[in-house]
Amino acid sequence: MKNDKIRMLLVEDERTLADIIADTLGEREFDVTVAYDGAEGLRRFDACRPDVVVTDIMMPGMDGYTFAEALRRRSADVPILFLSARSAAEDVVRGFETGGNDYLRKPFAMSELVVRVRSLVGRSRAARPAAGVSSVRPLTTITWQLNSSRTACMCANSRPAKPGCWRCCASAWARSSRRS
Repeated sequence: MKNDKIRMLLVEDERTLADIIADTLGEREFDVTVAYDGAEGLRRFDACRPDVVVTDIMMPGMDGYTFAEALRRRSADVPILFLSARSAAEDVVRGFETGGNDYLRKPFAMSELVVRVRSLVGRSRAARPAAGVSSVRPLTTITWQLNSSRTACMCANSRPAKPGCWRCCASAWARSSRRS
């Protein structure tokens, strides 16, 4: 993972808990923006563009589920972790159905929150295309990425290829599809 700070938006109506989480994570290379309800969370999301969002569910006004649905309409790729005292299976399921990527029940260990957030951000960053990549196409078992100048690609072996290498990917795909 990169050495830069992880930008987190924390949406939690319990101010004391929010401050404890923000202070603790701030000491662990996180840049935490706090919102105390869902509506404020949406405004702060637009301003801070976080790497990850951690939200409570039971909040006044806009609850965490509604917040997550509204957030998904703005950004499909930012990871959302629900942090809630609601622990019934249907609450967890609803969290995932409304756009959540993870669910942590209160009370929780701060170390578990940290490792879950780092994992979500790591997967999210790994899923983003590399700079200058204009397309990513799955070709059966081979994934290739054509750069914006359409002169080189990254083969399944993750080695930068020579100009015109996309032809080797196309040939490999043709060979693999004949075997299918």
